[in-house]
Amino acid sequence: MANPPFPPSCSMSSKPAALTATNPSAAKGRDHGDRGSQRRWPRRLVVTVGALVVLGVLGVVGLNLYVVASAKPRIRPVAAVGPGYDCVLVLGAGIVGTSPSPMLAQRLDAAAELYHQGSAPVVLVSGDNSTIEYSEVDVMLSYLVDKGVPPGDVYRDHAGFSTYETMARARQVFGVERAVVVTQRYHLYRALFDARGAGIDAVGVASAGRPEGQMGRDLREILARTKDPFLVWTHAKPTFLGPPIDLVPGQAPP
Repeated sequence: MANPPFPPSCSMSSKPAALTATNPSAAKGRDHGDRGSQRRWPRRLVVTVGALVVLGVLGVVGLNLYVVASAKPRIRPVAAVGPGYDCVLVLGAGIVGTSPSPMLAQRLDAAAELYHQGSAPVVLVSGDNSTIEYSEVDVMLSYLVDKGVPPGDVYRDHAGFSTYETMARARQVFGVERAVVVTQRYHLYRALFDARGAGIDAVGVASAGRPEGQMGRDLREILARTKDPFLVWTHAKPTFLGPPIDLVPGQAPP
């Protein structure tokens, strides 16, 4: 007589209900996997952030080296600057009341020397004149006149709000093609880089002196040398332009 078939609930192919519902080994494996992923996530974040920081530092260093290297061969002592330039271009550096800051006075002294030796027929001073009460360029004019430069040979750029804008306006507003740029050495590299980017054939003279607080200026300059190449490469527009002004000796506006 044939054995009776197993009932469906006791089929040979079926697993115990407890094992079918829950596999302790599989659940334990998933638990370990989740914990492993949780441990790896912060590590991946740290590695990613670290890589971005390293790339950022390399970018800053690379751009600074590029700006300095491109400008260094164009720096001259005053005596080595010959004639034939359109202007001596002086960048503003703050005023104290009606007097230039020590840094600015050093720049203006070098500019007056270049003018008197015949390097250029006019001086173009550029600085911040954003308010009636604060005018770097008027103070610069007065100082140069005291140094024997005729007022008619000193042109003022009232909207030189930055080094880049000064160079862009010198080319686009004042029509400068060749210039002697005067500022402190730490700043001169970027000034010459910006001048060349604006289409000006420029050489630079590093004015004397290293005033107090130079470390802070050097740190800010590192950031500025990182920013200005992008302004040059994208041909950023200055805050203000205006009608063309010819640099004619003896005819600077009063």
